[in-house]
Amino acid sequence: MSAVIDNTRFNLNQNIAGLMPMVSTIDVIGEIPFPFSKTKADLLVTIDIPDFQLKIDLPIADIHFSKEEGFCEFKLILVPDAVLNLTLYVEPNQEDTFRITQISVNHELFTNRALPEFVALTFRTLLSLADLVSIYIPDVNLSISTSFDYPLKEISRMLQNRQLDYRVMVIEKALNMELEIPTNYIKGEDIETLSYAYYTIVEQAFDWQCNSISYSISANQESLDWLPPNEKLSPTKFPPMPIVKRLFGQELYLGQSIARIKDSIIENYQDVKHELSLLDGHLVNLIIHPLDGRMRIETLDAPRSPENSWEERIQQLIDLDSQMSGELANRYHALVAATLDGLTEEQKTAITARPEFDETAFLSED
Repeated sequence: MSAVIDNTRFNLNQNIAGLMPMVSTIDVIGEIPFPFSKTKADLLVTIDIPDFQLKIDLPIADIHFSKEEGFCEFKLILVPDAVLNLTLYVEPNQEDTFRITQISVNHELFTNRALPEFVALTFRTLLSLADLVSIYIPDVNLSISTSFDYPLKEISRMLQNRQLDYRVMVIEKALNMELEIPTNYIKGEDIETLSYAYYTIVEQAFDWQCNSISYSISANQESLDWLPPNEKLSPTKFPPMPIVKRLFGQELYLGQSIARIKDSIIENYQDVKHELSLLDGHLVNLIIHPLDGRMRIETLDAPRSPENSWEERIQQLIDLDSQMSGELANRYHALVAATLDGLTEEQKTAITARPEFDETAFLSED
């Protein structure tokens, strides 16, 4: 007997539609009476996940029962535009009752918005990490206990996509806008913009990777006097600049920011020195390379998410982030410990030692 979470649709940057099924680690316990004495509009399904202190009631949007095919499917409303499909595979037990032999769970999304997918991915991750999942429909005396097993790599991918969803949600709230997430794949530049916009909104200041900065100054005496005697440039503060980005085809105004860099060099120093010496007022472009590959961004009037942005149920799911990440880390640690179990210290050292390569290791033979 097993519980399976079927393949489902994901919208974010990785093609993870072909998920492997989740299979329960313990037997499914429960039976289901049918027909129900109440209509679907009167029924709630309670999902209890004690490991994460989560107990939630989900209304039923639809029920489909096939005695001939041996299943009963519940469509549970997670949030508008997202449903959880809970399918119970059954065998006749006695008159008007059926023994549950297997459970499958998937979800359907009816929009490319971030919040419905965030909720659906959160539930999938919780089911995959919990040691015990209990499902109840008290009004029909239905009680099921089971748990799910799932590859750690796939859980990691779900958490990663869930994080991207959350960042989109924060941007939408702060800028009072709606963003449609591209189906199946997000471009690299959109991933970068998504991160930049998110940190601009939630942080007062942050470090950002920077290989070079292009900056223009006028060819006049003041600029020539500012130019250092060689290519080395002391810590520099750039004047406030309005930050406008494009994400998923929409323009984001992120307020004004100041950029600071520590020690750097002017890559085109000789050209800049020559151009400035003309003193004719034309703009001269400097290419500045921070030696540590970073710049410090300080926001001045960036948009902020309003307090109490989320309804209680959504905030509860948001707050589970660190606990889910911690549990995933524990699973990885346990896997490593099991891999090394029974080995001598010498064997452990040999397996965990960092490999060393000489300068020819990555040269092509061509």
